[in-house]
Amino acid sequence: MYAQQRKRGISLLVVGVLILVSFCWGGVNRIGAAQKVLNILTAQSAEFEHLMYKEFEAQTGIKINFIDVGWASAQDKLTVEFAGGGGLFDVVFMDTSWVSDFAPYLVPLQNYFSEAKKGMVEAVIESMTIDGDLYVIPTMTDFELLFWHTERFREAGLSRAPKTLTEMTTYAKKLTNREQNLYGYAATWKQGDIVLTFDFYMRYRGMGGQYINDPVNKQARFNNEIGTKALQYMVDLLNKYKVMPSGALSASYEIALQLMNGDVAMILGWPGAISGRIEETKSPPGLIQPAVVPGEVPGAPTSVCAQFGYAIPRTNTGKREMAIKFINFIQSVDVQKRRLINQGMTPAWKCLYQEPELQQKFPILKVMMQQLPLAFPAPKFRGYTEADASLQAALHKAFLLKKSPEEALDEAAEKWNRVVARYYPE
Repeated sequence: MYAQQRKRGISLLVVGVLILVSFCWGGVNRIGAAQKVLNILTAQSAEFEHLMYKEFEAQTGIKINFIDVGWASAQDKLTVEFAGGGGLFDVVFMDTSWVSDFAPYLVPLQNYFSEAKKGMVEAVIESMTIDGDLYVIPTMTDFELLFWHTERFREAGLSRAPKTLTEMTTYAKKLTNREQNLYGYAATWKQGDIVLTFDFYMRYRGMGGQYINDPVNKQARFNNEIGTKALQYMVDLLNKYKVMPSGALSASYEIALQLMNGDVAMILGWPGAISGRIEETKSPPGLIQPAVVPGEVPGAPTSVCAQFGYAIPRTNTGKREMAIKFINFIQSVDVQKRRLINQGMTPAWKCLYQEPELQQKFPILKVMMQQLPLAFPAPKFRGYTEADASLQAALHKAFLLKKSPEEALDEAAEKWNRVVARYYPE
């Protein structure tokens, strides 16, 4: 789900036009401001979520007036809402990749959800925290695992997933036969897709890199010896060893289908998305297996976590107590457990990964439990979306051999730091 293209914002002119349109936008219960009504912008259209809204209404007497705009449109709707001064919504859906830009418009929530801070996966909470304030309470999480095609491995004389990046390269070379159009590894390195930089971060941290950017001043820290090594690793998979199909720089979820078909033997993927592809293609049980994402340094983090949840706009000054009640319900252990069972969405609560009942129903949870302590959040600061775009452009220059990895990362760091300087002037 997170491999979709990230929105890059809209121009001030378009924002202005959309603001005018938003004043005529139907569906929001303005009269309900003094009533027990919550106006919620959501991007979760599944029947399960609607059932949860009704259950909350029955328990509390608070009516939910939800405006479901879909994931693809939610960021634009929020941009319009906040640019116009806000006030339409009491609770809003928030994806992890949007938090940095929208944090100034949201209410800090750490004082209201202390149990969530203690009981949820640490990296999940950290990813929703900007400059020390927790702005979004997650209703699910996801982080990439390595998925491998057991039959392709068996044919190559391999019986398990690789445990290190060096071993992964060796396996990928052994699993590649370009004459038969069979490849050892595939990835989503399309420019504009958050997974592109996520994959770089995962190699960087897995090789022992400590900080992608400085935790205090937000300046880039990836343009160093380890960063150069991590990017060189990616460039070599693509260009030197040629273990990846030609569409690596433009593919999206097609790589999952390539894995199901056996055209590629290994990919990094989001468990929910891969499970969905397995069901769609009716792949035989056990054909596709999950494994912990390999790193090079023992114990180093190797997977970026991504999630979504709900936040409260600062413009909600009269119904915050009701909003907190709603978020407390929708993110609860019970609802997240039922969401996992009904929708296959992995929970943010650590305790649910340990339940024998759930492990039996979802064996992948055992692998995810091993990955949990090796998960980490992507960088987060105001202006990150723009900084991330500069890094993606530089990565592509290295992939296309227009710049060396060192030159590409130095260029990205310079542009990254200029963005930081605008948002965090000294």
